[in-house]
Amino acid sequence: MTERDDSSGLRAVRLAHGWSQSEAARELTALARARGSPVASTGSLKTLLSRWENGHSTPDPPYRALLADLYDRTPTELGIGSTDEPAGSPTDGLVASLASAATGQRDGIRLWRRQLELAHALAGTQALDRIHHDRAWRRFEQARTAALVAERPAAGAGAVAGQAAVLVDVGQPDTAVDLLGQIPPLPEGPAQARLHAALAVAAAAKGESRTSRRALAAAERGLRRSTPDLLDHVARPAVELADLHRWQGRVLVTLGDEGALEPLQQALDGEPRSARHRAAVHADLALTLQAERPRDAAAHARTARQLATGIGSARIAARLSTLGSPR
Repeated sequence: MTERDDSSGLRAVRLAHGWSQSEAARELTALARARGSPVASTGSLKTLLSRWENGHSTPDPPYRALLADLYDRTPTELGIGSTDEPAGSPTDGLVASLASAATGQRDGIRLWRRQLELAHALAGTQALDRIHHDRAWRRFEQARTAALVAERPAAGAGAVAGQAAVLVDVGQPDTAVDLLGQIPPLPEGPAQARLHAALAVAAAAKGESRTSRRALAAAERGLRRSTPDLLDHVARPAVELADLHRWQGRVLVTLGDEGALEPLQQALDGEPRSARHRAAVHADLALTLQAERPRDAAAHARTARQLATGIGSARIAARLSTLGSPR
């Protein structure tokens, strides 16, 4: 293993996320604070990232775990794991480090439970990206359980939405709608907006245009009136209007509505979002434009595939496989 090989993984995955080194340093700082982990200043982290990417040094184990979580990769995949380390998931490292910090103090236990929910939700999203539906379902279920134990029902909304996405992907939108209908209403805010959006996507997959559009309208009303939870904002990107536009676009694409173009373009034009967000939007734009503007559709498809490759998302590639065939 050469230094060039080690450095290429970190740099390539950062670029796939569309981040500069300064942006990656800020994201790493936010993640470390959410986990309660000590970390260098953002400025120092930028210098460290440069050294790690250039192969001038290797991250210590705590930073390897943070980088693995940040980029949705194992240390081995990033080229920063030693050959004698067991091949574990970033989630396993996160849970282990948090468990050692939770020594019986109430605040420590609360933080540990919260981070456990986040870890399982992240693992569920990764499994869904890789079309490992059984594993994704289990991880989202574990995230829901952790949220309930922590007495934070709103925190489990993302996990429920993830399970609904699994059901839609395996051709069970009816079951997804039923699942979402069993969740007690939450106060208006990002969590309830996630659930409304998940219902909109599932209903669209069933061909229920009216139900889908009502759910989208409810998500928009709640999101525009709400104030994001501070911990959610630090620990992961808060639900924003760009997400709302992405949901609207996905629903309209599924329903075959030509009006999908405007919200999808708005989803791209907003503040920089994750590679997963942008890959999904580019994929939906490709599907929207394939009939009337095939060249533009092909360009969006190429971008979506490049981003999907960077984050290891076979799910995006599978969605693009329908290009050229009737929706």
